[in-house]
Amino acid sequence: MSIADHIYSSSPIFLQNILCSLQGLKIKHQRFNERFFADLEELNNSQHLDAVAIRRYKEEQLARIITHAYSTVPFYKAFYDDHGVTPADFKQLEDIQKFPVLTKEHIRANVRQMLSTDYPASGLIANHTSGSSGKALDFYQTKESLPYLWAVWWRFRNRFGVEFGDKHLNFTGKLVVPISQTKPPFWRVNKPLNQWLINMQHLSSEKIEAITEMVEREKFVYFSGYPSIIHAFASLLREKDIVLSNPPKFIFTGAEKMYDNQRKEIEAVMPGVVITDHYGTSEGVINASKCQNGMYHEDFELGHLECENPHWLSEFEYEGDILGTSFHNYGMPFIRYKIGDSAIWSNKICSCGLHSQVITDIQGRSEDYVLTPEGLKLKRFDYLFKNTPSIQECQVVQRELGHVVFRIVRRDNYSAQTERTIEQGVREYISPTIVCHFEYVKEIERTAAGKFKAVVSEIGKSK
Repeated sequence: MSIADHIYSSSPIFLQNILCSLQGLKIKHQRFNERFFADLEELNNSQHLDAVAIRRYKEEQLARIITHAYSTVPFYKAFYDDHGVTPADFKQLEDIQKFPVLTKEHIRANVRQMLSTDYPASGLIANHTSGSSGKALDFYQTKESLPYLWAVWWRFRNRFGVEFGDKHLNFTGKLVVPISQTKPPFWRVNKPLNQWLINMQHLSSEKIEAITEMVEREKFVYFSGYPSIIHAFASLLREKDIVLSNPPKFIFTGAEKMYDNQRKEIEAVMPGVVITDHYGTSEGVINASKCQNGMYHEDFELGHLECENPHWLSEFEYEGDILGTSFHNYGMPFIRYKIGDSAIWSNKICSCGLHSQVITDIQGRSEDYVLTPEGLKLKRFDYLFKNTPSIQECQVVQRELGHVVFRIVRRDNYSAQTERTIEQGVREYISPTIVCHFEYVKEIERTAAGKFKAVVSEIGKSK
């Protein structure tokens, strides 16, 4: 735990709310500044471009980012020279396929070489994502690209009539309320963003009635967060035979796929709620958000979303892995970046009136969960791996109650300190009593479809 985290967790509740609001002011300055509102207005207009105009826009942006990367980014100069391509090879949209695919391993091995010489590192925003595989990935963004990304996400909400500043509740995995707290309030308030926050560690049978009373009283316009956490909230409501009398009008989710059983359970306890989601990346490379018809539409202004090795499923649909090229992060360009997910595309025109690429489904990973001694069902453990670059991959396995196993593919710099870091994170974020075990493997097996499972439960399954 950092000094700042220790100060926060040991502070009285009123001070934690003040600190949340101070963090909200910082976020508002970085993400929701004047540039954000200008970008949002422009995006609300550009989404109605026709297919010809979208293609023209993409070709201009792709030519520009490829030329910029080749001219100012050492990695791309060497990468493209090795593959015998130059910016002159791009003349139309289909030519993007001539350029090599960028992988996460390329980025990990060449982070500094991927920075543009036009942008000093000191002027970029350092960020990282661990992903569901437990592999840390460091990257950098320009200060301008961050509010643009958030403008794309807010355009999605605008489609449904939600405005910036509307009162909302965010379900998060971040420890905004210490797990040691046993009495309400089990939430904190970020006033600058009109946001209430609940972390997943407090969604339990003992606390659900206090949380429900707060939800009914506050009358939120919308919920946001991981679908698995919002579903956990809904499951507890059903266990207590509670149906919200003041449900939110909307639920906006992201980061994970929401499954039909989760959706049905949420709708059963929140009558009339509209559940929708968008697909994006922490790296801010590409995005696809749903329209009122429930179809994902590529947010083409942010980047080019590409299908690698398409496999036709029917006359109208094809499936393949997702590649993304960002149009706005010139400080660290991502060109033909292999996201790690697959999708199903459709060549049908959506009746909603948008003309960007249509995606009918994002192929998410179906994960098991770990059951803690406190009764929590947890599917997300990526917070544990943000500061563990010595781990190549990690799979979380539960074979018996009260215990959890970390199956780790180690890098050369792996040490006992890495395990201590994970154990400390487990005590702080997951459970203070669950027992951790560590296994070392050369590789982690994939499913029959070639997918990585980040969490595996073997409880109740025949050997």
